[in-house]
Amino acid sequence: GRRLALPAEFAPSSIDLRAPFEDCRRLLPETEWPYCYTGVGHNMFLFGEFNPQGFMGEMRSCDSIDESGDKENCYAYIIYRIGINYGGPLLVQSKVVEGIKVCEDIVAVPPPGKEDYREHCYLGVGGGIGLYLDSEYLSQEPSSEQDVLGLKQALMSYARLCENVPTGYVETCFRGLFGTNFKNAYEKYRLSHPILDKIFPDVKDYRVVG
Repeated sequence: GRRLALPAEFAPSSIDLRAPFEDCRRLLPETEWPYCYTGVGHNMFLFGEFNPQGFMGEMRSCDSIDESGDKENCYAYIIYRIGINYGGPLLVQSKVVEGIKVCEDIVAVPPPGKEDYREHCYLGVGGGIGLYLDSEYLSQEPSSEQDVLGLKQALMSYARLCENVPTGYVETCFRGLFGTNFKNAYEKYRLSHPILDKIFPDVKDYRVVG
């Protein structure tokens, strides 16, 4: 449908996008900054659904930030949220080509050469798949051995969606999965996959926030 125009007070030129990152650092200990930053990215993701220029318009507003670290955070965390909230759900709906296209199109916007923004998008894609598994399969305990078998098959079927992303980012996508309750289920139900087995011992202890 037709996108709604943003009110003037929400126009990119009127927003100080550096302020939220400064607030994160001012209000929280350093260990909590990434969780705050992802909240900033999530809000930008939501605004992108109403911005006439979509997510691209929101990302271009990151250019208004002078300080390079916050500018890169601005790009990184909105791209991460696009992976979680848009790319991942498309893969879950079996729209694999569309989900990958989200990441490949969106990373063409930031200035090249500064950072590999695909990492953020595909980490988010894995996180989005994992959050779906949290809500649909891991919210309650299976009641029978047959249910456990079905659960294990479903978990690995969805986890393997990460195998469809570009080769260099398959492991990144799997790491995103381990940012959700899928990590506990992987150990509890003794699941196995060559890449997941490889990264499980040293995967970062972080949480994907929906």
